[in-house]
Amino acid sequence: MRALNWRRGLLRLWLVFAVLWIGAVGWILRPDEAAVSYWKLRSLDEAYIAAEARPDEDRCKRPDGSLEARCMSAEWQRAQAARDYMKEALARKEDSLSSLKFAAIVMVGPIVAALVLGFVFGWVARGFSPD
Repeated sequence: MRALNWRRGLLRLWLVFAVLWIGAVGWILRPDEAAVSYWKLRSLDEAYIAAEARPDEDRCKRPDGSLEARCMSAEWQRAQAARDYMKEALARKEDSLSSLKFAAIVMVGPIVAALVLGFVFGWVARGFSPD
């Protein structure tokens, strides 16, 4: 009868648990619709930046700094109306990036720690074997 290959068996067991762990954490920490909608707002953000760079709007400025409606292009009006929405979307983007970093640590950290602990315990166990 052949002896069990503990090394190969435990490595396969670790691999199965690693895949299950990544799947479970990915399912629990998946991005919501608010995080995904950031990419849909990108064109609106670019329109706002282009509208801010328009030099010919100086003649239409009011004393308070706002522009008269007759001088605004349709694209600029849409960007002005969506300014608060864009700020909120950028805040959500920052939250999404921090959530992504957290998810990466939660996904990979325990897996790597389990692998390292397995190697350490194997090394310790080999220390007790007769020479």
